[in-house]
Amino acid sequence: MTLGEKLEQSFTHCLNLYVPARTLERLIGVKAGTNTELYGLSMATHYGHGAAAAVIWVVMAWRGI
Repeated sequence: MTLGEKLEQSFTHCLNLYVPARTLERLIGVKAGTNTELYGLSMATHYGHGAAAAVIWVVMAWRGI
């Protein structure tokens, strides 16, 4: 977890799972109303980070880095 997320948690008192969801909410301009929606946003954040990392790894492998 990044330092920024931990800092946000100290102010909002959110659970670890919901910090990425709240960050994504602010970035895309939506408001989750239920815990189920927060969970979905959190999972979208985690899978999005994984997909972005995979693309970077593929490009690095392709370039021989």
